[in-house]
Amino acid sequence: MIGDDDSGNDVVNEIFARLRKATLEERGAAPVPKKAAPAPAKAVTATGELFERRDAAIGESLAVLTRKVKRALQDDQNIMLEAS
Repeated sequence: MIGDDDSGNDVVNEIFARLRKATLEERGAAPVPKKAAPAPAKAVTATGELFERRDAAIGESLAVLTRKVKRALQDDQNIMLEAS
């Protein structure tokens, strides 16, 4: 069943949280503070630590790059629509 796997719900909730934050930033509004949820206990492995460090290092740059790519695609789409 769909409700048996909660990992998919976490991913969907994270996506919607990012969309809400981006929308609020565009409008100039302050984001709604989210409720503090207890962090799941997980064992830290050497590989896991490397992935966390990588994510922390490229997180902001990836967000900026994503916004620029989306903007460029939007501009291209508008050019194509105007040419039609």
